[in-house]
Amino acid sequence: QRRCLLLAMLFSILFVTTNFANKYVLSVLKFTYPTIFQGWQTLVGVVMFRALLSTGHIDGLLHGKEWHECALWLPGMMFFLISIYSGSKALATLPIPVFLAMQNMSLVFRATADLIFYGKIVSVYTYVMMMLTLVSALAIAKTDPQFEPDGYFWICVHIVSLGVFEIYTKLMKGRLKLRPTERLFCCYFYSVIVLAPCSYFLGDALEAATFPYLYFGQFYVGCILSGVLGMLMNL
Repeated sequence: QRRCLLLAMLFSILFVTTNFANKYVLSVLKFTYPTIFQGWQTLVGVVMFRALLSTGHIDGLLHGKEWHECALWLPGMMFFLISIYSGSKALATLPIPVFLAMQNMSLVFRATADLIFYGKIVSVYTYVMMMLTLVSALAIAKTDPQFEPDGYFWICVHIVSLGVFEIYTKLMKGRLKLRPTERLFCCYFYSVIVLAPCSYFLGDALEAATFPYLYFGQFYVGCILSGVLGMLMNL
């Protein structure tokens, strides 16, 4: 029980600090180039995976696995990429309290999916908490004095993609032989491969070349922290 409490506290700290680091880069420094920002974060994740593998902290990645196992996980990789891209776009315009309150809607999405697909009925306490989450999210969107349509659009995309990602993960449980760390590595590696050319074709790479804080030390500190903290949180 103590170990679970410590893990919950650690996750909470990583979750909050990761969001603040992301918000600093996206809103304070206004580095609003999601293909580059998320490409950097996922690249940091891939490098950290290799470092953990080299030091023996994790077992071999995809060792002895067939390629069709990775192919079965392809929809999960796609929804993961959509969720981090849309989350970055939403966080760039929405205040952190609004972003976190809206992001909690993914829990309602997940519980609804469990009811539809598995017939899993939640407790009265959980149902009340979900209703409060839903009502508070709608109230925030309705009364937000700095309402940004783009931000709310992207947070909706983020919620749906994150929910579908979790649903697909549950559906593949027992069918997919990839371990959780291997699935996460595939998501990071896939995101790097897709985001690298997208940053060029969408024009983010060219626009980022004129970013005023490109040689600002705090910019690189923020980017490194966001990548490392995000990776540790997902692990």
